[in-house]
Amino acid sequence: MTCTFFGHRIVPKEIEPTLRSTLIDLIINHNVKLFYVGNHGGFDAMVRRVLKSLSAEYPIKYPESEEATIPTTTPTPSSRKVSKPRRNASRFRTETDG
Repeated sequence: MTCTFFGHRIVPKEIEPTLRSTLIDLIINHNVKLFYVGNHGGFDAMVRRVLKSLSAEYPIKYPESEEATIPTTTPTPSSRKVSKPRRNASRFRTETDG
């Protein structure tokens, strides 16, 4: 299973123990083996730091370089469904609606 983390630029250090226990729970109880982490801010750095320490104890993978990005899927124009507007598609009925 895969899990992603990204967060705020400024984050209090007091959340690190909770973050660590949450990551351990995800690894042990939810079979998460792959983590993707954002590239900006204090929270992302904290997640990377905790994952690095946990990787010595658990068989997990995560992109270690800050250049690694979270994979995204961007819809291409051909994959987007565009519906045509209906005739007289307003909220109010008109005399021509019948």
